[in-house]
Amino acid sequence: MTAFNLSYISAKTYGETHHVPENSQHRPASQCILSGQYYEPMTHQWVKQRLDQKPGSMIHAGTYFGDMVPSFSKSVGDHTLYAFEPVLENYVLAKLTVEANKLENVFLQNSALSDKFEILKIKTQDGNVSRGGGSIIAPGGNETITAITIDSLGIQNLSLIQLDVEEHEFQCLTGALGTIVRCKPMIMVEDFQRKTTPLLVSLGYQNTHGNHDVQCWNYSS
Repeated sequence: MTAFNLSYISAKTYGETHHVPENSQHRPASQCILSGQYYEPMTHQWVKQRLDQKPGSMIHAGTYFGDMVPSFSKSVGDHTLYAFEPVLENYVLAKLTVEANKLENVFLQNSALSDKFEILKIKTQDGNVSRGGGSIIAPGGNETITAITIDSLGIQNLSLIQLDVEEHEFQCLTGALGTIVRCKPMIMVEDFQRKTTPLLVSLGYQNTHGNHDVQCWNYSS
């Protein structure tokens, strides 16, 4: 029998308990948490603003080790934070963070989001170096993962979709078309190649604000 061995560093950020994977402590999100700061603080601010304006549930894909989960959980309040992390090691650490902070409104799943239920490959290493939150779905990936669709969740009160899934954003949104039409959530994407732009425009969305890393789209029709 092979034991599952997981090394991590516990850290406190704004009173929250986090568990940073030791093998990816070099990654930007890890370094921020280890220094007591949030990674991408504007993302936290925009999430809170949206959920204050339109309370509801939230999709958070690309959860990594859960560095944003306690903050997002507070912003979601009485609704549900649906968090998705396909890499098992990261999922386990995110689960520990949920438990350590006693977050009762978080639905955390060890899967990716895509345009259909499928089995995929994900690249989590560059040689012996962990890609951490930069793990990317690719045919030659070193790990096998499952993926589901947002539409399969049947969410009726979705206020926000936040995606940081390393070039898999288009597939995530294609698997959410029914939910988007029904709920008209704000959509936050890290999409440097702007592959999702034509789809979002066709759905009646407008890019209202953001920065180099994150673009925020709101329904405008």
